[in-house]
Amino acid sequence: MTVDWSHNLAILKDKFSQPQILMLGHARHHLANETPELRARYFDFLKGRLR
Repeated sequence: MTVDWSHNLAILKDKFSQPQILMLGHARHHLANETPELRARYFDFLKGRLR
């Protein structure tokens, strides 16, 4: 994880009633530059919510 992720999650949960959060344990800061496997999980997560 990167930045102050636990603090940021608390803020998201405070601002939104039901945030949908994807935790990628081995990912780093810039998800677009991650391994193909992590990128696929990340983009699949986004695609499923943008329809």
